[in-house]
Amino acid sequence: MRARRWTGAGALALAAALTTGGLAAPGRASAAPVDPVPADEAAAAKARLRADATAPLATETADGVLAFAGAAVGSVDNPGVDEGSSVAAAARAHLARYGAAFGVDPGTDLVRTRSTRNAAGQDVVRYRQEIDGVPVLGGELAVSLRPDRQLGSILSTASAATRRSAVTVTEATASATARAVVSKVTEGRFRLVSQGT
Repeated sequence: MRARRWTGAGALALAAALTTGGLAAPGRASAAPVDPVPADEAAAAKARLRADATAPLATETADGVLAFAGAAVGSVDNPGVDEGSSVAAAARAHLARYGAAFGVDPGTDLVRTRSTRNAAGQDVVRYRQEIDGVPVLGGELAVSLRPDRQLGSILSTASAATRRSAVTVTEATASATARAVVSKVTEGRFRLVSQGT
């Protein structure tokens, strides 16, 4: 087993998570209360996804929901999207139509973080999941669009959590832990300074 090497940014992200407390964990298991997408909504979204596909889809599941669905050949033709749709509008339309298949319900807070174009000429729109304005660690979605704005694929690591966990450590304990972790993993090259509140 290889040791995990932390970057300064990774250490700071860990420190931020420790000091803010109550973040939902990635994946389906979480200490936060979970209100999963009802099975009938997820099944209907999966059925729409398969019906709209112009070729067989490659899929991966995790904990009963899709983690990935993509068309190696063809696309998934969403009737609510056309070539005139903007990249952002097309990505949102695909999430609205198929998101429940990935455990993402309409009330999930998704913040668009960036849009890029990949080597295949597809636009990729990335989202970060948030709960009450706090980023969910590992809660991300990537929506790849064909040049005609139809869906190429969706990759999801979204959490089913809908509320933040209660903070179980004091601010002082979290701050001390964060400082110790940052100092250890950065071998003292970074120092975490609290700005106070």
